[in-house]
Amino acid sequence: MLESKEDFVMPAIKLATKFLKDRDQNLNLSTVIFGNDPEFIKNLPLDKIGHLQKVYYPKSQSRGEDMCFAIKYCDSMVLTASGSTFGWWISYLMKPGSHIFYNSQITDFANHSKDMHDFDIFPPHWHMLTVENDEAKLERKWWYQRHHTLPDMNNK
Repeated sequence: MLESKEDFVMPAIKLATKFLKDRDQNLNLSTVIFGNDPEFIKNLPLDKIGHLQKVYYPKSQSRGEDMCFAIKYCDSMVLTASGSTFGWWISYLMKPGSHIFYNSQITDFANHSKDMHDFDIFPPHWHMLTVENDEAKLERKWWYQRHHTLPDMNNK
């Protein structure tokens, strides 16, 4: 599975914060960064992203504590490693109306069955993102639509 990479994380957070601010100009955005690679998190240049009032880096807790915190207190999520079942379940269990942004590329080469079956993994109201040339954009098409093919339903 594709891990979080700065070339996706930064444009994705920038797009998500702009998306949320465009919907509510009075919104005070605070960001909580969860992850299992403290060095990666620490080196993200989040100060270069506008619209963030505060950025929090909570000390490492158990996975259950991180999950409970995010589900209870977060109103949106940028799922940067879309193959992460941990991040997926946090997103899925968040409050109704939460905005979930996720990486359309699940694996390194975007050709794994999880990539091809994105329509069966991610709820359609979540915001699928692609990044090209350091710019994130909302993706409206599933993998099979972007590749001009029929969905592989794997009939057994």
